[in-house]
Amino acid sequence: MRFWDEMNEKHGFENGSATPDGIEQYRSVYIQVMNALLEKHNSCCRVIAYNSGSCHNSILWFRIDKEDFQERFSDGSLDGTRIPNCIEAISDSGWYDAIEEAKTLDVDSCVETTVTVNEKNLTDLLKSIK
Repeated sequence: MRFWDEMNEKHGFENGSATPDGIEQYRSVYIQVMNALLEKHNSCCRVIAYNSGSCHNSILWFRIDKEDFQERFSDGSLDGTRIPNCIEAISDSGWYDAIEEAKTLDVDSCVETTVTVNEKNLTDLLKSIK
């Protein structure tokens, strides 16, 4: 989970100016995997996406209490569009166990990004240079 730590820093991804392609998909996968691991390790925590308008980096995750998670996000909407009005949950041993297990998994392989070249725009640009 190469981007996990950046998603926990309000100044991550160089203050939001260096957000990688596909980052929202990475965050979605990370959150799904972490919540499954948190459940497996009997943690009192869960994570949700959090799109902060007040931070430079808007691609964040937020740790909340399991009961709060079940009450507020039982519909599965973890896309960050609903800003949580809750207190951050305190880490427990299940949280740390889930993080350690996540580090052993190839979570990033679950996301594929594709970059293409716009040949027409490139041709037009090259013509304008001559």
